[in-house]
Amino acid sequence: MLVAPTTTSASVVADGPSRTHTSSAQVALVRQPASPRPGTLSIVAGIVGKCGLPTPGRATSSELGAPIGLAFDNHGDLFIADIANNMVEKVTPAGALSVVAGNGKDSITGPSSGSATASALDSPIGLAVDARGNLFIADEPTSVLKVTPAGTLSGAGSIQPVYNKRFGEDLIGELAGVAVDRTDDLFMVDQGNGVVDKLTATGAFSVIAGNTEAGPPTPGLATHSALASPVGIALDAHGNVFIANLGSSTVVKVTPAGVLSVVAGNGKEGRPRPGPAISSPLGAGPNGGPTAVAVDAHGDLFIADQYNEVVDEVNPAGTLSVVAGDGKQGRPTPGPATRSNLSWPRAVAVDSHGNLFIGDGLNCVVEKVTL
Repeated sequence: MLVAPTTTSASVVADGPSRTHTSSAQVALVRQPASPRPGTLSIVAGIVGKCGLPTPGRATSSELGAPIGLAFDNHGDLFIADIANNMVEKVTPAGALSVVAGNGKDSITGPSSGSATASALDSPIGLAVDARGNLFIADEPTSVLKVTPAGTLSGAGSIQPVYNKRFGEDLIGELAGVAVDRTDDLFMVDQGNGVVDKLTATGAFSVIAGNTEAGPPTPGLATHSALASPVGIALDAHGNVFIANLGSSTVVKVTPAGVLSVVAGNGKEGRPRPGPAISSPLGAGPNGGPTAVAVDAHGDLFIADQYNEVVDEVNPAGTLSVVAGDGKQGRPTPGPATRSNLSWPRAVAVDSHGNLFIGDGLNCVVEKVTL
């Protein structure tokens, strides 16, 4: 499980269609520095610096705990994994907040099937929503829960024991993220074992990325490559899976054919550098790499560069720029997004209009960046 930094650092699960083609003009752009998009930041949920239990009603008048996961449904409703309160909140396009899962208590015997708001949760860390409006919650340490639009909670799946080469035995890892595709296949990030699992709608389980060894990713067959503390996951409309590697300071892409490539990060910690994404550092300090990813309708990839206190964007040509955060830890300031402080931007999501949303963990708010 990720731990919030205790000192100021040196310095994003949302599905969407993606463009995968690259023209000759775009290839030329890869070698050019990127110009940040002039985004405007505002607060859409929570009260800056006031962390506590949510209050149904106006989202910006309600406190939040730690917004650590975000997802949107087809109606524009924003769902927030509030790990500090063991709840999931919903914010409508009109700005009304309600609790949709969790009773605010720690689960001792596990979540209870039935009313989602009557059930305890363990540690909701990641979210995904399918085309029918079913909400999937990655609830640490191992379970994925499903909440129907009617508010009924049930189990949807869990990570399974896999043979871990580092320890020489079958081990159950630790769930860190979840995504769902258009055919109802469930993707689960097993941070502990360093793999990504797939559970089909028919119940077939497989590992689609990672070989249980911790290390830098190797382009080629995804199940032959190491992953180092994978945490965040996002899908595009073509079935490509994007994975944020906390421990190797990279983001990788896995195609439906199972081929892995690095799309951001050079494997070194440091401030992000505008330009070719695979030449830029990501993250700060050991195990301080990217924590979440999201893809918009144009194929732009957004990266929660939590320990640098920024959010990065990689366009379809592979060019990186910073779109939110000034690299300093502090309270957010409405206005130009790249001039605002952030504090532990752990989660990212993108709505159908291309707006970026940030779960700003230590500020206990969710921000919107209009791009």
